[in-house]
Amino acid sequence: MGIYSNHFSHIYVEHKATDYAFCSHFLDKYPSSEIIYIDNYKDVFFRSNQSFDMQKRSKSWILAVKTNNFIYDGSHFAQDAGYHNFFYNTLSHNCLYDCSYCYLQGMNPSANIVSFVNIEDYFNATKAAISQRKVLEHPLFLSLSYDTDLLAMENSIPYCSSWIQFAYDNPDFLGEIRTKSSNFKSIDNLAPTKRILLSWTLSPKKIVDLHEHDTPSFQNRLSSINQAVEKGWLVRLCFDPVLAIDGWKDLYEDCVSKVFDTLPCTEIMDATVGTFRMSSDYLRLARKRRPQFGLLQQDWEVRDRVVSENHSKMEEVNTFMVELLSNWLPRNKISCWI
Repeated sequence: MGIYSNHFSHIYVEHKATDYAFCSHFLDKYPSSEIIYIDNYKDVFFRSNQSFDMQKRSKSWILAVKTNNFIYDGSHFAQDAGYHNFFYNTLSHNCLYDCSYCYLQGMNPSANIVSFVNIEDYFNATKAAISQRKVLEHPLFLSLSYDTDLLAMENSIPYCSSWIQFAYDNPDFLGEIRTKSSNFKSIDNLAPTKRILLSWTLSPKKIVDLHEHDTPSFQNRLSSINQAVEKGWLVRLCFDPVLAIDGWKDLYEDCVSKVFDTLPCTEIMDATVGTFRMSSDYLRLARKRRPQFGLLQQDWEVRDRVVSENHSKMEEVNTFMVELLSNWLPRNKISCWI
């Protein structure tokens, strides 16, 4: 398990979760963990007086059955990249990684991982949404990794491969798997499909070292992306958030140059650019829970209960990144979060 060897000594399992194949598959991966059976995951995940920071250093995993809300309308915090019929789902709460800018630090009361094992209920809800989508000439676009990194946990619970199989059978579906992982090998045995979009977040090495804790290196991500491109998968590059630290322009120039020294630009579907943003309520809690993260303590601008870069800095970042990426990609393949 590498960097996760200190985690998951305890696994909480809802009694009703044991009826599902994902549960037994998962438990087979952790034969040495102590299994604690519970009635409802919320009794553990939402209990009072938890230390988010301590849990980040030694996580537990909770297997549960989701009972409703298997699909949501797309969030304004996420980029739809021009797609109509934009939705997202929540297959897991929390992430194996520990990025200092992550909104999950303020959204969730616990840093433990919750994974929902009743995947067929998600499939059924998605099929219903496909049939009811408003713009019939476009597929339903579903963000599959909005609250987690599915590819990072694929060796433990095979969400990605399951949704790829779903995509094979549903022509009016387009699913996006957003990741910082270098774990492409976990789905390398599957045939690529134009109904799944693999979206990698990329940051300069200095940003990775300072702010993307426990994540694969820039170089390892790039290698994984290259493998996906060579296999024929749809690939999106996400420079989000672009963090305007000292010397940021030089850092991102070097980063993007290295990306396209490795990847054939003609094989990249598109790229997205974004800056730091978070609900002001989430930031207030994240600051309290993670005081060691200086990025959270910065004096961000607040507009409509959203914290972000001020408008002029956001424009500067977006303009710079678009011009930079335009050296390799057509302008219509680059979108910005505003």
